[in-house]
Amino acid sequence: MLANKIGRRAIVLGVEKSDLCKAGSVLRDGGNVAFPTETVYGLGANALDVNAVQEIFKKKGRPLTDPLIVHVLNGDAALELVKARGSTKRIFKLLADSFWPGPLTMVLEASEKVPSVVCADSGFVGVRCPAHPVARDLLEESRVPVAAPSANRFGHVSPTSASHVLDDLGDQDIVVVDGGDITQGSCAVGIESTVLKVVDSSINCDEDADSDRELILFRKGGVSEKAIREVLDKAGFTRTKIVSPTKPDPEAEVPNEAPGQCVTHYAPDVDTWLLSGPTGLDIPAVDSVGKELYFFDETEGACFNLKACVLLDFGGSFKSLQPKLLAYRDLSDEGVVHLAAQRLFDALRWTESIDNAKHVLISDVSSMDNEHAPAVADRMFRAASGKVSKSYKVICK
Repeated sequence: MLANKIGRRAIVLGVEKSDLCKAGSVLRDGGNVAFPTETVYGLGANALDVNAVQEIFKKKGRPLTDPLIVHVLNGDAALELVKARGSTKRIFKLLADSFWPGPLTMVLEASEKVPSVVCADSGFVGVRCPAHPVARDLLEESRVPVAAPSANRFGHVSPTSASHVLDDLGDQDIVVVDGGDITQGSCAVGIESTVLKVVDSSINCDEDADSDRELILFRKGGVSEKAIREVLDKAGFTRTKIVSPTKPDPEAEVPNEAPGQCVTHYAPDVDTWLLSGPTGLDIPAVDSVGKELYFFDETEGACFNLKACVLLDFGGSFKSLQPKLLAYRDLSDEGVVHLAAQRLFDALRWTESIDNAKHVLISDVSSMDNEHAPAVADRMFRAASGKVSKSYKVICK
């Protein structure tokens, strides 16, 4: 467990029962507690305590238009916080039985019990039943539903260890439950939960299961769209479509119905680009003194000295560049997507620690034939703030 340092406001606790009892008491009394889940570390508050929830927004620097996910122990506890009936309730229970505890958040109409600040005044709330044993023990000890986004600065790389939490929020008045990192069983999924809106406001939810309806996949995450599709079809919801959200009008000040919608998200404090083009680049010879090698984007005209670049590779796609770069790390030498998911956020934070790093280049995984690749690719895209390079080469100048 990390030691409590002088001058740091955050208090670090372990995962023993006595520590979790203290953390649960902090939540009941209106405090904020960071804790591990199977996805990332969350910063929690009693979801029914308006002041405690508002503190999350303040401490993270999170806009009030970005809603929070409420964590509960089971489906019955979730149903106390939402309005669900008819086929909507059947779909909710079907998916809860199939994927809970686990990394699936379901968005439904919020009940009157849920403060509007949790929902960003949207009228909808996301609920999730986490699988991590420490998160579940904390929920039992707190005896309250826990609203919790990721425990980091808003827009920064999500935390997959207690040390990541302290790097971002150590100067805040919070309690941090140190459940270790991926090597110790925490954050084994490595990326956030899938967020699915399971109510279609355009239909009568009392209609039969085989009615046309649309479920909105707001965020790709730990449960794949393929897995959800298979469960729906097997249960007879064959005419239920899973669709992407419509892009909001940037001029309209409309609250989000789900978190994770910003283009810039999960982003390191270094200029980042996603490489979604050719691999195995040719490296020209440095033919005279004073010349150096540069990464050149042929579409945008961006040009970066490789000596100032850190590259996060996947499956050795750009390994030939390694000797020319400032720093290099492969998220999975073997090209295994779930390992890349586990390692991505820690690697993005690692890039910030490299002295003189001015640019981060990430090898895209979206072309991989794997049901979880779209979720990992989404995190990479947002970490790069949407900057995607599809045509590039190495030049000498």
